[in-house]
Amino acid sequence: MVWDPDGEKPSGSFVRVWTREAVLGYKSSMFEQHALIRLFVYGTLMPGYPPHDQYCQGATVRGPAWVYGRLFQLPEGYPGLVLSDYTEAAESSFVHGFLLELPEECLEGLDDYEEVRPDGTGPYLRCITTVYGPAGGDYAWTYCLRREPAEGQIPSGIWPVSCE
Repeated sequence: MVWDPDGEKPSGSFVRVWTREAVLGYKSSMFEQHALIRLFVYGTLMPGYPPHDQYCQGATVRGPAWVYGRLFQLPEGYPGLVLSDYTEAAESSFVHGFLLELPEECLEGLDDYEEVRPDGTGPYLRCITTVYGPAGGDYAWTYCLRREPAEGQIPSGIWPVSCE
């Protein structure tokens, strides 16, 4: 389900893809109630990895969380997320990570790190999706792949992949 950000929030899970240009000028009421924004992280931006310390300064870890989607191990050594909707359950799995709250000022540096480009040609897009955790579902930003890879899916939805 695609959500019109100027309309009512839908119930259930949804995926909303934004270009960086659209995101930079947009203020969502779901985030304005907080001085912070929410971000779902599933790879090198998770706590314990150097990019988290560099790009997520001032972040509070709200806890473990998951989204509907598929996780891929990319040739460069890091993961990529392809979001899906709960209605695509046959093709979906769960991607596990963490829900963070962090200052909105972090987004520009995060977009640069994830190579989000104003024209949408970068490998990643910043998207809003439903994130699930111990307290239920919540809306948050995440970084998702622009295109689904042909191979490399991580069936467990957990990165890094265990060698056991």
